[in-house]
Amino acid sequence: MKSGDIARVRAGSLSSFLELRKSLRRERIGDGGLATCHILSDALDAAIVDLASDIDDVAIVAVGGYGRREQCVFSDVDVMVLHGGGRVEHAVRDVLYPLWDANLKVGHSVRTPAECATAARENFETLTSLLSARLIAGDGSHLTKLEDTLRSQLTGRPLTGRLAEAERERRDTDPYPLMAADLKSGRGGLRTFQGFDWQRRRAELLGSEPFAISQEERLARQNLLSVRNALHAVAGKAMDEFVADLREPAARWLGLDVWDTASRVTSSLRTGDRLAAQRWPDLLADSSRKTISTRLRRRLERRAPATQQSRPLGVALAAAKRSEGVVFTELDQTTIRNAGQHDWSASDVADLTELVAAGERGRAAFGRLDTLGWVAANLQEVVPTIAAPQLAPFHEHPVDTHLWRTADEMSKLVDEGDDWYSAIAAEVGDRDFLLLAAWLHDIGKARPGDHSTVGADLVLSLADRIGLPEGDKLAKLVRLHLLLPETATKRDTNDPSVIAEVADRCGDLRTLQSLYLLSVADARATGRTMWNDWKATLLRNLYVRLAATLDPTVAGQTVAERTAAVAAAAEEPLERVTEHLDLLGREYLTSHTDDEICAHVILSLSDRRIAARVIDPESPAPRLALVASDAKGLLGAIAGVLAIHNLEILDARLHTRSDGLACDTLHLRQLLPTTDFPDVDDLLEDLDDALSGELDLAQEVAEKAATYATKRATDIVVRAPTDPTLRYTPVEVRCADRPGALYLIVQSLYAEGLDIKQARIDTRADEVRDLFYVLRNGERIRDVNELQPLIAQLRRTIRGNLGAG
Repeated sequence: MKSGDIARVRAGSLSSFLELRKSLRRERIGDGGLATCHILSDALDAAIVDLASDIDDVAIVAVGGYGRREQCVFSDVDVMVLHGGGRVEHAVRDVLYPLWDANLKVGHSVRTPAECATAARENFETLTSLLSARLIAGDGSHLTKLEDTLRSQLTGRPLTGRLAEAERERRDTDPYPLMAADLKSGRGGLRTFQGFDWQRRRAELLGSEPFAISQEERLARQNLLSVRNALHAVAGKAMDEFVADLREPAARWLGLDVWDTASRVTSSLRTGDRLAAQRWPDLLADSSRKTISTRLRRRLERRAPATQQSRPLGVALAAAKRSEGVVFTELDQTTIRNAGQHDWSASDVADLTELVAAGERGRAAFGRLDTLGWVAANLQEVVPTIAAPQLAPFHEHPVDTHLWRTADEMSKLVDEGDDWYSAIAAEVGDRDFLLLAAWLHDIGKARPGDHSTVGADLVLSLADRIGLPEGDKLAKLVRLHLLLPETATKRDTNDPSVIAEVADRCGDLRTLQSLYLLSVADARATGRTMWNDWKATLLRNLYVRLAATLDPTVAGQTVAERTAAVAAAAEEPLERVTEHLDLLGREYLTSHTDDEICAHVILSLSDRRIAARVIDPESPAPRLALVASDAKGLLGAIAGVLAIHNLEILDARLHTRSDGLACDTLHLRQLLPTTDFPDVDDLLEDLDDALSGELDLAQEVAEKAATYATKRATDIVVRAPTDPTLRYTPVEVRCADRPGALYLIVQSLYAEGLDIKQARIDTRADEVRDLFYVLRNGERIRDVNELQPLIAQLRRTIRGNLGAG
């Protein structure tokens, strides 16, 4: 064959591989998982074989994922030129250069077997990559020498300790399993399964019998590879995080619905997590017992059984306290398997509560009870929650992980929280009751119907069956666990009728106290966007008012005491602060912290048209206090200016004094966290220009939005309930977030002739949940016949402004 023909063949094989990757972006080829990886690996092999057709003195070796034939759609191409010490320029020229010219990301090395041995001794990642070495083309004797070198190096060098250390680092990064998990390098992900491969390969090289690949391991790996390929295909690049924006298109690529796809991810990651704990038990040995408090450890040690436990929960609790890790002996496992369904004793309930309190070790022990069949036989009510996905972007964890984390957060409030929470917990007087409420509050999820109602019924049934103390009170907490946060963020808490209604639903002070602690623990355990200073303040102020209603002897800080504290902090006369608060009303006082009020008081004395200052500027979500002469379009201008400065409003409290001075507080997040927070004077200058018409905000916001990746298209929900008791008409807007979303929503409200009097801006992960209190022509909209067409028109206007499909 002529040299020109050879070049065309080589180029053709590589082009075929590149075309295959393009085709996979359009549609799935193979099963999406291992079969698709094999198709990609084989096509890449064919390309490299053709490129290396004139090479016979060196070996072209695939390593890493490519070596395992797990090449994903946009994985790196990991190859090594393995040689005996001679010239290698021709191999680099013929093989590596064409790969680089094709814009492939190539992980390459050029080494002799001896150099490989040195690198493997110095770097564990290099060693594990070489364990996957596979000959593609050239002289196979070099690979044989490499295997001999690895064999001698691995003798007396077990991998378990280093693999456990790497897995422990992943768990330190992700203490709780995530919904937006990194399928490759995250907790329980493909890197964990590769660790099992490396152990098996070591055994093969040393002539030992490797442990078999179980069916559950095989299935979990297949699921993770298929979803990883789907993410690569729909993102058009290497993408390993199961982020909310890509879940639906990835599911379509696989021919599945989103729930099924997410379930495969969460259950497979859980399998990796559990198998790692079984095969590397020192993951949770004493040196890494970071989630167990000294108090709990002492309690567990006091309960240490002198003899073998005969009841499964006692066995699990004993395993959770072993210094060498959460280890179940063969006798332990036999005891659990043979237990079947059994009656519950008071000791069983106590042991279950201890497991719930035991943090990560308790979760690991409970997970083993599940795989051995005990949970399905004896705690059927919790089974649907295990690894059940939560698709709302603000939920960071699967359902059962959220429940365990809520219990952990409750433990912190009770044992390690500030004096405020621990004092309330002490008045409740039953730590176990609070922990069980936290662990059971979302038990109704992953089932049809309202999860609070379904969950309450399940808890009543469970309590009756196993003998949980105060089962009716636990069920009430489950039924009402959303009452306080929804009231604090969505209703007028200055309305005495609202306070009376919520107090009546609570019924008594102890229930209110328990609900309050549960609400805080639940929000903290949900995700980073669900808990901040503002929500803490709203919830705390609501609690204080409800507590005073249910028990007049309970008194929080008085208005006079708070006023005096603000005056002292602001170094302003008491009369000036009193006047400021009188001009704003009680709702302002109950929804702002002292430092925010202090900032507004100081800023109100400025002679500038608009004044602002940043509170806690070093925080990941700093607050901006702003005062300005109120004018139509002010909120839109603020939202637009912040958007063009790469700032997103997570929440906002907007109030206007009776003398016309707007006093706003905004919780912000930088869209580009690597940049410095913008200079406040620059923000105010742009805001002045926007209000005067000198700055074309619409154009600026459109250009800014165009620089960011398009957010997922979701339905736009607009609600406006007719409640004759409200001073304003509430308009709730829910949609996917994007740069400038608030600005465009506000412009839509303005376009319909609505005047925004108050607003509660709430951004949860990538979802907008904003509530606006509006008037039209100075009046609340009372007529439902006027309201319904307005809602429909608002939805069309917002959809048009946001460019939603």
